[in-house]
Amino acid sequence: MDDPLEKQLDRAVNTRSNVDSTCWTVFSVFAAANVVLIDALVQVQTVIGARWVALAGVGVSAIWAALQRRALAHLRLHEEIIDALELKLEIPGEFSPTWRNTGGHERIRAACPFRARDVMNNGTLLALTAWLITLTWNLMFRAR
Repeated sequence: MDDPLEKQLDRAVNTRSNVDSTCWTVFSVFAAANVVLIDALVQVQTVIGARWVALAGVGVSAIWAALQRRALAHLRLHEEIIDALELKLEIPGEFSPTWRNTGGHERIRAACPFRARDVMNNGTLLALTAWLITLTWNLMFRAR
């Protein structure tokens, strides 16, 4: 690996792997935080308490959505760098860890039709929507 482009590709692949781990860490931590908030919502005894928990859920989910999107954008950036380096080095797509490896990704989608990025993005939006509905319901329909 004397070629500087090969070294750069190696660094880019390692960085992409680290960013992928970050994406899953963000998803896991905030999903767990939402579970804790749901438990608190179920156990709270007062309307005011339920409103505060729902408001916290909205805040946590909004932060989650923003951080998740940022992490996924970084992941895509590193994949674009990998793609560019692989093209310069004339590496065939079937050896790529990115979307250039269409055959590999088709086999993965055959096993599970849901893309992980879609699950991450839609999971954050689902949580935010659920907390907004919960907060609205608590503000409008629950007795004071």
